[in-house]
Amino acid sequence: MTKDDFEIENAKEIVEWGEKMKHLDDNVFVAEIQYERNRDEICKRITPAMWCFDTMHTVIGTDLMYRNPDRALAPFNRKWGSTWRKLARLSKSWSELCSIYYTTVIRDDLGNVGFNFDKELKKLIIKRFGKGSTPDILFSAYLAWDDCRADPTYRYPSDPFN
Repeated sequence: MTKDDFEIENAKEIVEWGEKMKHLDDNVFVAEIQYERNRDEICKRITPAMWCFDTMHTVIGTDLMYRNPDRALAPFNRKWGSTWRKLARLSKSWSELCSIYYTTVIRDDLGNVGFNFDKELKKLIIKRFGKGSTPDILFSAYLAWDDCRADPTYRYPSDPFN
């Protein structure tokens, strides 16, 4: 199994645990236990390549979309090129997804979608590469992980006795 095969298999498992997190038991106490278990399983599966992609995702979002409206590449590459090269050494698949994300921002493929950027990017990835493609699986895993880092309380079903 290559590094990339491992990353894809691992990403599929993260997506599965992320789906479980969306369908919790109606009992608040049971849901809390399920949520913690799902969250722990996702966190156990995070790889260095995924952390590296997270860094690039944040950087591309802030440096290119918000701080750098003319999307100049040279300053971005000078500042973050080494992180990208590290990502490429860790995993070709995550590096490829990062390139897709980067070029989408540079070309302004999604226009002004604001806070829905990740949702719109997911749609674009599915349209361009197909559902179940490597970029789709990796990005879904990233979104599941991002979701599990959010405040867990908003996921719990409401308590009928409150």
